[in-house]
Amino acid sequence: MWPVVPAPLEFAFRYGFDNTRREFTLGANWFFAGHRNRFTVDTSCLTPYDGFYQRGVNEFHGLFQWDISF
Repeated sequence: MWPVVPAPLEFAFRYGFDNTRREFTLGANWFFAGHRNRFTVDTSCLTPYDGFYQRGVNEFHGLFQWDISF
């Protein structure tokens, strides 16, 4: 899509919510050997939420993952 971003690199964004929390996630995937292997990195911010106001402190989660398919 953009000439600066190599073809095997893909970015992702996710926003989700329910009655108790909101979630923002940013991620990236690097595909090699087609889509049979990929390296994934993402980070999430979870916010306790009561429908209108933030309640409590944010939690941050991270993920590093290598998926291999045979």
